[in-house]
Amino acid sequence: MDLVEDTVNRLLADHCSPEAVSAAAGGWSEELWSLLDDVGLTRVGLPEELDGAGTRADAATVVRLAARAAAPVPLADSAVIAGTILARCAAEFKGPYAPALAAPGAVEYHEQSGTLAGELANVVWAPVAQELIVVIPGVDGCGDVVLAVDRSSCSIQISTNIADEPLGTVCLDGVPARLLDEGPESYRAALACGAAVRSLQIAGACEAIVARTINYANERIQFGRSLGRFQAIQQYVARMAAETVAARRAADEAFALIGLQAGPRAAAAAKIRCGSAGTCVARLSHQVHGAMGFTQEYPLHLLSRRVWNWREEYGSEAYWRSRLGAELVGDGAEMLWPAVTSTVSYLGAAACSETERLSS
Repeated sequence: MDLVEDTVNRLLADHCSPEAVSAAAGGWSEELWSLLDDVGLTRVGLPEELDGAGTRADAATVVRLAARAAAPVPLADSAVIAGTILARCAAEFKGPYAPALAAPGAVEYHEQSGTLAGELANVVWAPVAQELIVVIPGVDGCGDVVLAVDRSSCSIQISTNIADEPLGTVCLDGVPARLLDEGPESYRAALACGAAVRSLQIAGACEAIVARTINYANERIQFGRSLGRFQAIQQYVARMAAETVAARRAADEAFALIGLQAGPRAAAAAKIRCGSAGTCVARLSHQVHGAMGFTQEYPLHLLSRRVWNWREEYGSEAYWRSRLGAELVGDGAEMLWPAVTSTVSYLGAAACSETERLSS
């Protein structure tokens, strides 16, 4: 085990017990964030000009382990998604950040006054962020716009998502904004980055779900023997483990390609594969646990609810299937088979996932 993994595991083990995660006020632990910030983990994977720490591989480790522990902090959103956007803009990094991708036409930037008008719906971590990193897609031939908004200047209607993470609907009418970047591809890059990050989080949560399910199956006695000795349960666990390995492979590939030319397609394929795997793993785990898995006291829901939530954020499986399919068709018929069978494994993973879905 490397130093980063050991450090993260020790910190999360001390502060992410099921009781601590459930008790986190509004789904957020300021104490845990401060501890992670003290050791530089809130800047993991960032470039040196943003006072970053560690490599992209280190960032992948931190994101996955935080998801495994259901950590009530925005490590992935602030350090990786917002950090990647800010690195493109060469902007100063403060954190914690809440990345906010505006729906087309939902927010307007008035350049002369330097203010925004409109509303951002369901921005995760907005209630606790220092700044919102708002990405507005270009319309009518205009380029994308990236802006930083002080959270304290916004009116935020606070709620939570199904993972109990803090959520906010942000009113931006007349709110001052700091322009960070203008130009094409910022929105597409941010969306792909978010999809890759959520894919790795799903894979991490699935790893924890599988481990918890195996422990439960070995400890739970039914009809005089442990559940784990029943063939049907063994088949469930084997399927869960296989889905988790496939999800981890696709997610690792997509995470490594964030910011590169192949990144958007890798992220699309990973989100498809990990969404499918997460659905399967959560479903089979709850079947193994039976009624126990649906109780508030038993911590399985801390993971399964996150999987269900992350599956929909930064593009659902249906969204990415449609988008990836359209891009492949746009490349022409002669390029489809080479794309699916090439050594670029993420396209093959998406194709296998889609074949399994259609045949089931």
